[in-house]
Amino acid sequence: YFMYVLNSREVYWLSTVQIQGAPVVKRMGLEPIPTAYIVLEPGRAVGWISNANLIPRDRGDLAAATALAGEYMGARIVLTDSGSGAPEPAPPQLIAAVKSFINVPYFYGGGCRTPEQAATIIKAGADGIQVGTAFEMLENDPKKLEEKIKAMVHAVKEVGRERVKKPKTSHSFFSGIKIDRFLNLHKWSKQKEAKKFEVKKKEEEKKKEEKGKSLATFLKKK
Repeated sequence: YFMYVLNSREVYWLSTVQIQGAPVVKRMGLEPIPTAYIVLEPGRAVGWISNANLIPRDRGDLAAATALAGEYMGARIVLTDSGSGAPEPAPPQLIAAVKSFINVPYFYGGGCRTPEQAATIIKAGADGIQVGTAFEMLENDPKKLEEKIKAMVHAVKEVGRERVKKPKTSHSFFSGIKIDRFLNLHKWSKQKEAKKFEVKKKEEEKKKEEKGKSLATFLKKK
C-alpha cells in the first residue's frame, strides 16, 4: 500500500508522510499502489495516532461516501479498518454499503479472528481481508498459526467462489437514501466539531474557576 488516512484530521497523514516516503519508494523500485485508508470505530491505536474522524459503525452511508471520495481522488484500493485488536468486525451492512458504491478492490481489516467472521466479511462484499492480531497471538505456536491461516484462506476462497458464480447485480443500498444526507455531511461535521469545541471550552473555564478558588483559599490562609 502507498496510502493516506482519508479521514484523518491532520495533514501529516494525508500528504506530508507520503511526500517524505515517495523518493524512498522510487529508489527501492517498489510499485506504489495508491490506497485510501479509512478508519472506522472503534479505531483503536491507529485511530488515536492518526487523529481520525472515526466513522460510526452504523453509518454505512458515511463509509461509502468516504470510500467513493478515495476512488475519485485516485485510489486503486480502498481499505477500511476498525483498528488492530478491535472486538469484532464492522457490521456486514457497512461493508456491503462500501462495496456497492465503488469500482476498485475493497479490503477490510480489524476484528477478524475466525474463519466464520472472514466468510461473513467476504460474503458482505469485501474483496480481501487484512488480518494481524489473530495471527500475532499465535506467533509462538507455529503449528496452530499454520492451521489458523489455512482455515482463514479456505473460508475466504469458498465464499469467494460462490460470489464469482453469482451474476453481478446492482446493489440497492442507496436507493432509499435521500441525497440531502450527503449534501448535509459537511454541516453535520461542522456541528460535531463545534460541539467538541464547546465542551473543551467549558472544561477549560471550569479548570480556571477551580484554580481561582484554590488561589483565593491560599491567600486567605496567608
